[in-house]
Amino acid sequence: MSKILRVLGIVAVVVGGVFIIEDSASLTQALSNKLTLPQTILLGALRNAPIFTTGIILIPLSLLLENLKMTGSVHLGRLALLFFIVFNVRATLMVNQINGGQASEFMSQVHTTRELQDFALDVRRQVLSPTSGKKPQIYVTGESTWPLTWYFVGLPEYKFNVPANELGNFDYRFQDLVPDKATQFPGYRRVDLNLRGWWVPDYQKMTLKNFLYYSLTQIPWSPTGFSYTTVLVKDPSPPKA
Repeated sequence: MSKILRVLGIVAVVVGGVFIIEDSASLTQALSNKLTLPQTILLGALRNAPIFTTGIILIPLSLLLENLKMTGSVHLGRLALLFFIVFNVRATLMVNQINGGQASEFMSQVHTTRELQDFALDVRRQVLSPTSGKKPQIYVTGESTWPLTWYFVGLPEYKFNVPANELGNFDYRFQDLVPDKATQFPGYRRVDLNLRGWWVPDYQKMTLKNFLYYSLTQIPWSPTGFSYTTVLVKDPSPPKA
């Protein structure tokens, strides 16, 4: 047990020291001409004091417990394997279940958002189980053609290449985002949906602290965003007089 405490202490001291150096460098750049170098180092040390101090305490504590023979035996390799398994199971759940489709996940740049997926599945249900006796017609063009083709595959009502003069025959028209959100389409209700998330890491701002923080929380250190698709939903015909 004392060896584990010692290893944890050494890791905490090293990581805390790296954090202090990284924070001091970023503070020096952000607060240039406002603080002296010793002041930025002190500020960086204060920000990371809990980690560094924990390491300073654990190392002599492990030596003391070892000398007093107050520690049990723990297999360090098995403990490391357990940590590795728990960390990866947690990461798998966060990527696939908790944060699936979020902009911070690289997988979201290939697949669609849950928002668009739910919308597409609802349209598919309307085609397979029509309630008004008429199956809605679907047209998709632009960037959203994939993955929407995956959701509408096998439906004769789905088209992705038709003459412009036939567009008015479709109940759902998926197209690339129309920049002006105020733009209206006669006979259609406009809906803007998130298509895909994106995150392009700014590697110049990547530090050990940022990397470890992202590994644990899945919160990125640089901006994220979404691409969008505009869906035109045909308004129901007014009742006949």
